[in-house]
Order: sequence, then structure tokens, then C-alpha cells
Amino acid sequence: MKLTSEMIKEKAKDLGIDVIGIGSIDRYKNAPTLMNPKTYFPEAKSVIVIGMRIPRGSYRGIEEGTHWHNYSFYAYNRLNT
Repeated sequence: MKLTSEMIKEKAKDLGIDVIGIGSIDRYKNAPTLMNPKTYFPEAKSVIVIGMRIPRGSYRGIEEGTHWHNYSFYAYNRLNT
């Protein structure tokens, strides 16, 4: 079975991803080596980018200096469970 962009977008929707984009790896052909996905994934043909909304209230503790959430609080645990 071939993985399609529609299948990826549907799974992202199921996971609660707010925004997803899929683009050609060719956009990175002139990118610096460390910013080029081909450096890490030489066989890649596409790049998948996702975005998740972080509620404004989540920043209140950061602004007040009373609480600081880390990356795992917002995304890692949600995407990998």
C-alpha cells in the first residue's frame, strides 16, 4: 500500500493536529547542509510540517514566572501516545 498525502492528512486530523502541510523536498536544494532534510533523510521526496495550537492561557504561568511547561507537555506526549 502506498502512503498518500491524503492518508497523512487524515491521520493528522485524527491526532488533533491543527495545521499540516506537505511539500516537495526540492525547495531545500539550496539550503545550508544542516537545514537540508536530505542531509538526514537522503531518500526523502517530501517534507511534512505540522502545527498545533497552544492555548493562550498556557502562557500565563510563563509570563508570571510561576510555571514553565516543556515541549513534552504540549506536543511530544500527544503525538506519541
